[in-house]
Amino acid sequence: MKKYLAIALLLMLTSCMMAACSRETPAYTPSMPAELGKSCQEIIEYLYANVEQTQYIKDKKTYSMFYRADDVRNRCAWFLGKEGIPFSDASASESMISPSDYSLVVVKISEGENYEQWKTAINDNIKADKWICMGAETKRVEKIGNVVLIVLADKANADNIAKAFLDLK
Repeated sequence: MKKYLAIALLLMLTSCMMAACSRETPAYTPSMPAELGKSCQEIIEYLYANVEQTQYIKDKKTYSMFYRADDVRNRCAWFLGKEGIPFSDASASESMISPSDYSLVVVKISEGENYEQWKTAINDNIKADKWICMGAETKRVEKIGNVVLIVLADKANADNIAKAFLDLK
């Protein structure tokens, strides 16, 4: 009987250690804001609705094209800076016609991945000057749980969008 009790306690201890030593940052949980549990497209729409409404942002909402997860997956290096980033959902909003370059991407890194590592990989590889003859003034890459935000824009608007995202914490 003592042997079975010892084995049961050992199994419980092992499972507790595995749970405690799992990934650094949790994916979306019900305790996080509801917006982070929505699709990436809905998160972008939320950000557009809740960011300071400068003329720049109004123009971007009007003249931007939305890209879905399959578009982002097919052009991963363009939107995320490199190929092979594991994600479960993504959406992007980029200018169709504009005198300044602009990109807003929200991506949900796949469950079980090291979210901080992939955020760093995106930050290290995304180019603010990915367009021909032009480049965005500022690059912001932020993360909450498994949700990563990438903004390429002028400094004031990149900061405003990043702030609206980080206010979801």
